[in-house]
Parts: sequence; structure tokens; C-alpha cells
Amino acid sequence: MEYFVDIHCHILPRVDDGAKDEQETLDMLRTAWDDGTRLMVATPHWNRERGYTKSRREIAVAYKKAQRLAQSIHPKFRIYSGQEVAYDSSVPEAAARGEFLFLGNSRYLLVEFSPVDGFSRIENGLTQLRMQGIKPVLAHIERYDCFRKEPELAERIASLGVPIQINAASLSGEHGKDYGSCSKAVLLGGCASLVGSDAHDLKNRAPLMRDCAVHIANRYSESAAELLFRNNALRILKNLPVEPVSV
Repeated sequence: MEYFVDIHCHILPRVDDGAKDEQETLDMLRTAWDDGTRLMVATPHWNRERGYTKSRREIAVAYKKAQRLAQSIHPKFRIYSGQEVAYDSSVPEAAARGEFLFLGNSRYLLVEFSPVDGFSRIENGLTQLRMQGIKPVLAHIERYDCFRKEPELAERIASLGVPIQINAASLSGEHGKDYGSCSKAVLLGGCASLVGSDAHDLKNRAPLMRDCAVHIANRYSESAAELLFRNNALRILKNLPVEPVSV
């Protein structure tokens, strides 16, 4: 593949549990660039329970710093804005009011749930968002207990028109057998739309995509890898429907 688009990463300095300062942001960006990523969507957490409730203005300051750092690495390195929003009952109406940062300038919003949330809560939450005119993207499906137990439930999420994102390290098996098995089952079931790094640092959750992308291209097809690691992310940033991924 020519390059990758990372739709989910925590590279902004001092806004959540991702990069702790500008130096770590720079190091993470350099690692991503060297690995082949040319466009990243910064998705800092909004999570009321964990206390991640930075304002759009505070995030904008950190975002501009990340943009400048990316440009210092290479003028073609692009950073887009976004957020990873932890669902609660207030989120649909707040999203409709524009209180969160969507992926780029699209109507797509990266949404996560608690790992222990049941399937009905996840399905209902995504439906509520869609009723508000929001296009939710389900973050890291392999991290939810209900999908690890019954990965075929991903078909019901995909049938709602919700793109499903998988973490690269999970798909590569680096986050354990359970995450790896769920990720593979969702992919083989034709339900996955995107792969992101969900990077938080360099030691444990680095912004690496290449090894996983090469594995998918070699094991399945180059076209599947291109959709998962680049083209569907680009379509989301243009507010276009994602394309189905068949492996």
C-alpha cells in the first residue's frame, strides 16, 4: 500500500490519557510517518465518567500544536480533528447541538461504549444517534464483552449502516487471543469497515499500522487492506458512505 490513514489515535498533548506533552506527540507523529501513515485523525476522549471533558477550545489549541509538529516532520503530513465520545444518554442531543468534534468536517462521530455494556445498550445508543442525524462509527468493537462472546452480533450493527472500527494491534493478536479472535471473526464476517491504531503512546499502544496492513494484504487481498487502512477513512472524511470489505 502507498500510505495509511489512521482514523483513531490519541496524539494531542495534555488532553486525555494519550500523549502527555508536545515531545511525546512529536515522537508519536514521527513513528507514524515512518510507518507509512500520511493522515491521522486526532480523536481525544470525551468521557464524563473518567473526567475527560475538555472544551472544544482547549482541544483546538492542542490540535494546532499537533498540526505544527506534523508539518515539522513533513509538509504533506496531515492531521484532522475529531473526538472519541463515550456514550451516555446525553450524547445524542449534545452531538446534534454540535458539542463534539466530528471526524474531519463530516457527520461521522467516533463513539465508544463501556466494555461491559450489553448489546442492547450499544444497539440502542447507535440507533439514537442515527435518529439525530449523526453517523456513528463504533470504535474498537473487539473491546466489548458482548461481541467477544458473540461476534456474529456485529452483523446487526453493520445492518444499521454503522461503520465498525477495529484496532490494528487487536487484529494482529498483540492485545491477546480474545481480542484477536473477535477482530478476525468480525473481519471474516464482512462487518469491519476500518482499522485504526488507537495509539496512546509509544511503549504499549504505538501508532503502527504497516505490519497489520501487510498481513491483511498478503493473507486476504490488497483491495481489502486498502479499504480498511485508507480508503474507507478517506470516504468518511468526505462524508461519503463506506464501502463493504470482503475478505
